[in-house]
Amino acid sequence: MSGNVYISYAHQDRDLAAAVCLHLESHAIPCWIAPRDVLPGEDHAGACAAALQRCSALVLLFSEHVCDCAHVHREVKLAREGRLLVVSFRIGARPKSIALDGYLGDSPWVPGSNPPETRHLDFLVDKIRNPFPDRERVPGLLPGAAAGTE
Repeated sequence: MSGNVYISYAHQDRDLAAAVCLHLESHAIPCWIAPRDVLPGEDHAGACAAALQRCSALVLLFSEHVCDCAHVHREVKLAREGRLLVVSFRIGARPKSIALDGYLGDSPWVPGSNPPETRHLDFLVDKIRNPFPDRERVPGLLPGAAAGTE
């Protein structure tokens, strides 16, 4: 399955990642998430890199756990290099990550901290569809999405 949105997360946040995926897909936003969309026998890292090339956006579950997650750093870097929209769904206190902050720049973010985090998912849907409401819309990026991935 390929999707418009790639969900990047640390292993410790897998339950929330599954909830985010389910919520987005219930709002007609197709998602790609590992390990669900990695085919049996497929190289995990290669599958992730290939999926990023097919997606229009990356949702980063930005928790304290991602700061030490090499695969998350790689995914965000590839997404930015591929000019994908990157939206951070921030969980808990904002972790300090110089490496990730450098990649995220002015990317839109959604505060997901006051538990339960799932109550912020409708705002995430809106942010994916219209990440930069004051900028010109670009047809085909995502339903209702706008430019601003640079």
